[in-house]
Amino acid sequence: MRRQNHAPCERRRSRTGFRRVPIAVLLATAIATAFTGCGPFTLSLSVPAESAAEPDPTPVTRVPETATPTPERTEVALCADGSTRRDMRFTDSNASGRWGGTIREHGGKTYRIEATVQDEGCDVTGTFTYVELGCSGTWAAPAAEDVSEPQPGPRGIRARITETVTHDPDRACASTAQVQLVYGPAGMLYASGWDMPDGSDMESRAQLEPQP
Repeated sequence: MRRQNHAPCERRRSRTGFRRVPIAVLLATAIATAFTGCGPFTLSLSVPAESAAEPDPTPVTRVPETATPTPERTEVALCADGSTRRDMRFTDSNASGRWGGTIREHGGKTYRIEATVQDEGCDVTGTFTYVELGCSGTWAAPAAEDVSEPQPGPRGIRARITETVTHDPDRACASTAQVQLVYGPAGMLYASGWDMPDGSDMESRAQLEPQP
């Protein structure tokens, strides 16, 4: 036969009958029983359902996070050969410019030149006309070099140009020549050299002025 367990609140008999218990102890036991249901007394930190804080019906507005702007990269303007474009140009801030002046050859001959120069910071190109000689053609230089003096001296650039005559009905001009243009505080300086039919060298100079 299995052993019978006594109920939690069952009073047990002693061998001599019921024990005499003081009234104060009985009252204390009754109060404890009423609150604990005769079971072990446990203490909970949970908040009763009826006293829990009700949720705030006000909607919460989420402020979108703003991404930190990425600094813009400055693109460096390069020429076709990979070099950086020059900030100083024969045409200043313009892509092209018109120039004119009077050429003086080594032997004393003079005639007028009118030219258009294109320079965007890389190669230098242009067209020219020797007015009294009646010939014209093109200029081309792959680059220009800085000939500035040490600061605070004046700045300057120089282009070594190949001159090619494309129109010469009177055969008054050499078919090709070497031209140097130097641009600085004094304006545009022109110098040219070519071979004469007799094998001698000829040179010419001019101070070019901007034209409207």
